Amino acid sequence: MIGPVRQQQPRGRSLRAVLLAVAYGAVLCAGTEFSGPAGPLHLESKSIGRIEYVPLLDVAFALRLTARWYYESRLIEIRNASLSIDLMVGSRCIVIDRKTAKRLPATVVLVRGEPFVPASFVTSTLAPYAARWAGKTSRNAAVVVLDPGHGGNDQGATGHGGLLEKNLTLDLARRVRQILVNRGYKVRLTRDTDVFVPLESRPTMAQNVGAAAFVSIHANAVTRNVRAIRGIETFYYPTTPKTRSILEHWKRRFFGDATPNRSRELATYIQTKLVEATGTPNRGVKDGHLVVLRTTSCPACLTEIGFISNPTDAALMGRDDHRTKIANAIAQGIISLIGPP
Repeated sequence: MIGPVRQQQPRGRSLRAVLLAVAYGAVLCAGTEFSGPAGPLHLESKSIGRIEYVPLLDVAFALRLTARWYYESRLIEIRNASLSIDLMVGSRCIVIDRKTAKRLPATVVLVRGEPFVPASFVTSTLAPYAARWAGKTSRNAAVVVLDPGHGGNDQGATGHGGLLEKNLTLDLARRVRQILVNRGYKVRLTRDTDVFVPLESRPTMAQNVGAAAFVSIHANAVTRNVRAIRGIETFYYPTTPKTRSILEHWKRRFFGDATPNRSRELATYIQTKLVEATGTPNRGVKDGHLVVLRTTSCPACLTEIGFISNPTDAALMGRDDHRTKIANAIAQGIISLIGPP
């Protein structure tokens, strides 16, 4: 249980003004601005060696390009009515309009399982094609962070029939991502492969990208009454999340914090959609003092999509059509909260 944080009252108007200015400045400085063919683009950036990289799928969205990612072959296609670009993870070569080959200064890489390209792809490689964006402007979208529970040596619960929670949650998160990306949202996964990610690092990712929502996906389990206990439940953190940031502390002090209410709304939307879509028993929306929720400053919830220990729930979770229903329900719950992109 987390106790209340004692807060000092600011003295005088000057301190209040300084803190407000710092808070305002922090909002303006979120992300990095790059000069793109359709105007400025605000993108997450990451330095790898001496090369600055940006997320390719975010670039595609900002430039109104449709992206298709063939995960197994590592091929990525981005295109619109007047331009097509083919890239491959691990390669510097790209092909424009199926005929013009160009080389990037560094290879396309995977970061947290997502494709990143050198920032010069935006600022230089696409510059000669700026006329194809005539009359169009770049766009930005809300970022959603999905957290597939467990991973790596933490396999979570082992369900009826040998179903592993870590595999189930990753598959569901990928499905939810695809639905949201198709609707125009930016999506980050805390893991996109079978790796272990510390609990404390998961909400940090949401903080770093300025997420509009954070959803952790899990499956429940019990060791007794396994045939009787089943159903869906969703948790949210009922009080203002903890923060180690002095800036965030003062922003909440001056502007207030609606995070607990918004988290409850998110949990309620997702719980309702899941129960409606699957017909699984409704175990309700509940307070959850959970590590991944305690420090998440955006609306956040953790959903337990059924009992992997229950023969009926586990059999459903193993079915492709049921997983599709779950993924659609989670995506619709998120959209109900944050609205259209």
